[in-house]
Amino acid sequence: MHLSPRTPVLGATDFAVIAAAAVSTSSASPLSVAFTTSAAATDLDALTTIRRQALASDAPLSELCRYLEALSAAADKLPPVLARAVPFTWASSATVTSTSPQSAFTSFDLEFEKASVLFNIATSLRTSAFAEHAVDHKSACNTLCMAAAAFRQAHELGFVCSTACVDFASATCSALESVCVAEAQERFVKKAEADKLSIATLAKLAFGAARLYVGAHSVASEAAVFPNLWVTLLNAKANFHKGYAQYLQARLVKASGGGEGEVFVGKFGLELGFLRGAISHLSQAEAGLVSLAWGISKLSDSDAEFVKRFRAEVSAILAEAKIVAEPAEKDNSMIYFETVPKDEDLPTVPAAILAKSDQSALAAFLSSYPSSKIIFADIPSLRTLKIQEKYDTCFTERIQPVLDSATEATAKCLETLAAWDLPLAVEMARLSNAEFVTKIMNNGSLLGSESSGAREMESIMREIAGRRDSTRISLQEAVSALDAEETEDSEMRMAFGIGKWTRLSSKDLNKGLRTAAASYLEKLEAANKSDEIVAQKVQANWERITTFVSSENNTKQILVERLNLVGNEDFSKNEILIKLQGALTLLNEILEKRKSAFAQIEDARKSAGERF
Repeated sequence: MHLSPRTPVLGATDFAVIAAAAVSTSSASPLSVAFTTSAAATDLDALTTIRRQALASDAPLSELCRYLEALSAAADKLPPVLARAVPFTWASSATVTSTSPQSAFTSFDLEFEKASVLFNIATSLRTSAFAEHAVDHKSACNTLCMAAAAFRQAHELGFVCSTACVDFASATCSALESVCVAEAQERFVKKAEADKLSIATLAKLAFGAARLYVGAHSVASEAAVFPNLWVTLLNAKANFHKGYAQYLQARLVKASGGGEGEVFVGKFGLELGFLRGAISHLSQAEAGLVSLAWGISKLSDSDAEFVKRFRAEVSAILAEAKIVAEPAEKDNSMIYFETVPKDEDLPTVPAAILAKSDQSALAAFLSSYPSSKIIFADIPSLRTLKIQEKYDTCFTERIQPVLDSATEATAKCLETLAAWDLPLAVEMARLSNAEFVTKIMNNGSLLGSESSGAREMESIMREIAGRRDSTRISLQEAVSALDAEETEDSEMRMAFGIGKWTRLSSKDLNKGLRTAAASYLEKLEAANKSDEIVAQKVQANWERITTFVSSENNTKQILVERLNLVGNEDFSKNEILIKLQGALTLLNEILEKRKSAFAQIEDARKSAGERF
């Protein structure tokens, strides 16, 4: 049964119009701008050339596969507004009835073009299964299973056009897929015969083929788009395999005395029941083929030869079954007198169905013909741009406010430190006690009569700690967002398959961000610990700081008492000096760590942007 491919209208399609559409829409999308470049124009011309080569009447199957790969690359990167700029015109295949012969259909959908190419790949695979693998049954089985998968994919891609284009109607594609699966199962039967497998195995495989052909005939009849030849042959195939399976089962009963471990009414009656069923179904198959004899002259040479061979095969099995049934009928009527079960009452034989649509084999086959030119290699895919947009949104809404807040807190801390003038305090601590008291009484308080530096420092540290907590929470939310994005990427990779989902994994893409976030969290913990130490230092020196900011009379009195209590001028002076220097050093370290953390996060963001 010959299946014609879809016929493209080559003159109506030129991908160069995408460049013109990109010019008119370049202000709306950054990606559209990429298709206005000379490199993109060259690739679009190359895509037009690849199409013409692949859809030429004498083009090999490999060219169709390469064109499909180039189309997939274009579909992955073309914005929707540009993907609908090209009109694709195809004529339906010869499966349609005479009421709508070779109806042409035009669509501005790139998926429709891919579906049409897949439809032609499916017909080419099916043709090669009979032409190139006429004897190699295993290769024919695999090829027909891939053809079934291609018909299914073609229907899924062309579903939006299925109401207007009969080839992509659900019933049409389902029927074509079912036919290919049934034909693959039939080749399994042929291989089992060639390998001389047991009669029981042959019977199960034949019953499986009969069941698949019954399903294919049912779907094809409902589709009402196939010629009478197809429907009649599918029905004949179903009857032939059912009759052949019953004939084999009759032989099995005769040889074993029972059926597959079950006890039935009697050996001879059961055998005769299977023989009668076999003759009935084989006769129906032959009658259907005879009805086609009047129109065989209208068929192609290959289809006419196929019908003749099939009819000869049916007649041979039918004659063999009649020869075996004749003495069995005589023996039962004269000797055994066993009840012969009707066809519908015969024991059910388990059907062994090995054929199915093989999507993984089809994907491997399509990828085995890589295109000689990589289309739009320098243009990012739509998926990548969506991820980048999602990343930029996450960074702008969650991470950037935290960085701005921390930067503001750092600037405020630096401003307060400058107002405190800690180096002046250290310088004062280097003075002798007498010089220190004299300078205080002459100049007033060290840090200003109304200074509350310690309290301000404590307040700022609390504020910084609060901002640190909000930073930590925001970073954790950002990491959670990255986890969700990686989960979504894994689900899409599993759904589409590794062969089609080839973009860089989110796990690798987000590695720099995760490292920077973890590093910044560590620095936040270190800053907390540093602040605790500073707070302890400030608390330990609070008494001395209050001394610096006391009024002149209180300051003189407290200093004199303090100096008398200590009794050791050098010890008191060195202790203050060491404490103040330590506090200043710790504060500077905190600020430097924050600056370093900010720089690392900014570097990670730039690195991620470059990878996008």
